[in-house]
Amino acid sequence: YNYIRVGAQLKSSINDAAEFKVVADAMKVIGFKPEEIQTVYKILAVILHLGNLKFIVDGDTPLIENGKVVSVIAELLSTKADMVEKALLYRTVATGRDIIDKQHTEQEASYG
Repeated sequence: YNYIRVGAQLKSSINDAAEFKVVADAMKVIGFKPEEIQTVYKILAVILHLGNLKFIVDGDTPLIENGKVVSVIAELLSTKADMVEKALLYRTVATGRDIIDKQHTEQEASYG
């Protein structure tokens, strides 16, 4: 995943499995229910996958290059891929009584 790889140095002294267990056990100790823990994992997975999205430009139109990542995000969020794509590429603007979907620039799509 791009978010955890950027600038990271590999440290052999870190045991990811043990650290994961510590966090999972801590969530149980403070009273998280199993379904709440699963929700936390899904949210983290969505964030990690969002970091792997690649945007390209066709003319002035930003597009998502790797649509499979959008499908994974949609599945994790229990929604449709086209809804995720629309949320990433457009913003909704209310002007008086009108509601307009305005397309993001490539920079806005990439960095919010």
